[in-house]
Amino acid sequence: MNPTKPKPETTSVEEWNKRLQGYTPMKESLNQLIVNYFIGAGFKEAAENFIQESNTTPTVNECSIDFRSRIIETIRQGNALEAMDLVDSFAPGLAESDRWMVFRLQQLQLIELLRAGSVEDALHYAQTVRWECPGRTQQMASEIERTMALLLMLPQTRDTDSSSSFSTLLEQQHRDKVARTVNEALLLWDNRELPSARIEHLFKLILWAQAELERKMFQFSKLKNMAEATFEVE
Repeated sequence: MNPTKPKPETTSVEEWNKRLQGYTPMKESLNQLIVNYFIGAGFKEAAENFIQESNTTPTVNECSIDFRSRIIETIRQGNALEAMDLVDSFAPGLAESDRWMVFRLQQLQLIELLRAGSVEDALHYAQTVRWECPGRTQQMASEIERTMALLLMLPQTRDTDSSSSFSTLLEQQHRDKVARTVNEALLLWDNRELPSARIEHLFKLILWAQAELERKMFQFSKLKNMAEATFEVE
C-alpha cells in the first residue's frame, strides 16, 4: 500500500501579504539596508535625503563618504587624472597594491583624450604610461586593444549612438563602471563592506528559504522575478 502523499499547508495570498506587512521590523530594516547601500556606493546626496525623509539611522560608518563621493563624481565627469590624485591623497599606497583600479583610471584617461579628439596626446599617453596589472595581463591587453580601436573609428565613435562595441567605452555607463571599481577598491582598502554584499546575501537567503518551503510542501507566494519584485503562488 502506497503511503499517502502529505497535503500541503495552504495560505491565501491575502493572508500571506497580511502577515508580511505585520512584520514590524521589516520597514526599518529595509530602510537601513537602503541607506547603508547609498553610503557604501558613495551616493552622498541620496543618502542624506533618504536619512532625512525616512528618519533612518545608518548602521555603517559614514566617515569616508565625503571623499569617496567626491572621487566618484570626478570620475563620472571624466577627470581621470584628478581622480588618481584624489585617490593617492585619500588612500596612500592603494595605487601600488591595486593595479587593476589604476589601469581602469588610466584607460579612462586615454578614452577621454580620444573623445576630445586629442589623438597625438592619446598616442603619447599610451606610449609613456606604465601599463601594468599582474594577474590580469590578458584582460588588460584586451581592454587596451578595445580602447585603441577607437582611433580607427574617429570621429564616428564620438557619436555614442553608434552600434559599435567599441563605442560603449564613450558612454556615461563606462565612467560609472570605473567609478564603481574605484569606490569598491577604496572600501576594501578601508576594511569596509562592499555596498552590494548584504543585498546579495539577502537574495541568497530568499532563494534558500523558498527552496525550504517548497521542500516542506508549503503553499506560498514565491518571488519569481527579483528585478521586478513579482510574486506567484506556488
